[in-house]
Amino acid sequence: MKPIALTNNGESRFYEYKRNFTVEKCNAVLKITADYKYAAYINGIFVCNTQASDTLDRKSVCSVDISDKVKQGENELFVIAIHMDAEFSVARNMPAFLAFEIISEGKIIASSDCNTLARCSLKYNIGDVTTPQLGYGIDYDFTAEDSDFMPCKELDLKVNFVPRAI
Repeated sequence: MKPIALTNNGESRFYEYKRNFTVEKCNAVLKITADYKYAAYINGIFVCNTQASDTLDRKSVCSVDISDKVKQGENELFVIAIHMDAEFSVARNMPAFLAFEIISEGKIIASSDCNTLARCSLKYNIGDVTTPQLGYGIDYDFTAEDSDFMPCKELDLKVNFVPRAI
């Protein structure tokens, strides 16, 4: 897996990622991680979310069977992820990134690379620090119009990906 990001500016914010992929047979597994929290959707259907407060030396990767979410032909992975620019009990300060692979029939059919599109979400906003343990609060603006998606950049990060224990 390759870590990708839209920008390396280090601000706390939400990023939205999307990647189209084609499935020949409706069996697939999503392997995914991010620098902090994320929620993943296949074709608009929620698949998984997690909080990954580990470090780059040992970055947990979730493995989720998405066979019942994909359809034969064109599909879309959509991920919303939050990046924290500070240390809290639930977050480690590290570069913002997302990494994933979609595997079908033993082959990688899509992965995090420059073909993945992303944007900074203008609807989700970082609020004030709630507590030193929980970090920032979150605001949502239903009226905000998001910007266009742009290609991601592959990051030169040394990450040790390990299977999530649970």
